[in-house]
Amino acid sequence: CWGQTPKSMTLNVLVVEDGERGTGDCHGKASLKLWGALDGDLLKAAQFRLGAKSEGLIAKGTLVVEDAVAGYALANEGIDLVLPVSAFKSSRKPTTGMHTLDVVLGVVAWSKSLPYRIGWQILQWFSWETVEADLLPRVEVLADQLLEATTDTRTLVDYLKLDAAEFELPILDIFLANEHGLLNQHPYLVWKIGSMLQRRWQDLALGAGQRWTGLMGLPNDLLPDNVIATNDVPVGEVIVTRFPLRSWEDLQAWHNVGGADIHRGVVYM
Repeated sequence: CWGQTPKSMTLNVLVVEDGERGTGDCHGKASLKLWGALDGDLLKAAQFRLGAKSEGLIAKGTLVVEDAVAGYALANEGIDLVLPVSAFKSSRKPTTGMHTLDVVLGVVAWSKSLPYRIGWQILQWFSWETVEADLLPRVEVLADQLLEATTDTRTLVDYLKLDAAEFELPILDIFLANEHGLLNQHPYLVWKIGSMLQRRWQDLALGAGQRWTGLMGLPNDLLPDNVIATNDVPVGEVIVTRFPLRSWEDLQAWHNVGGADIHRGVVYM
């Protein structure tokens, strides 16, 4: 899924070894001029895809504005984009140095702090005693609240709207605007509300109703092992995972030191 329509452009791309010019594993830097062409926000990072058909090159990874965070003036050097070798995923990799490329460049997503539901893939790695002590009491409270909300349609709709997904909001708005109740028994609307209710019960059953914070990961080799830096969660001990979760090694306890530059919706590690 693309966050915006990919754009065709000619770019001066500086290819460097990983770690040079502030790059990292699949992480590059863009000029202010390029960022403007992408309608980028200086406070956000971008997950990108790039293709240069003539050279047979494909690249992917994350970007931030080098001018904004490191004091470099890429435009003064005639550079639009700095990419590490690791960002190139095709069998052919470019040599280090400057390349002028006709590319198609698109942003898949901009960094954003998003709540997401955890599931059994994460909970399976905790002991039953931990789940019983720390999560089941919370599940019981949430289940009671959900049961109470089902006693009245309007109360239920108000409850569902507290954490409704974007695609659910129009249906809930129809119910809330339906002052005389003429649409409350419409088969489609009843089915949609029932599906939303079912999803909440399933969420309690599989993930204990837990919400974690989803962030875009960026490399920072200056940080010690098992330390992250983000402004989007409290400083201190945190449980860090990745998506998708592959094994127990993807679920670890790390320490957040905060102070992650100016960016939002990102986690440096």
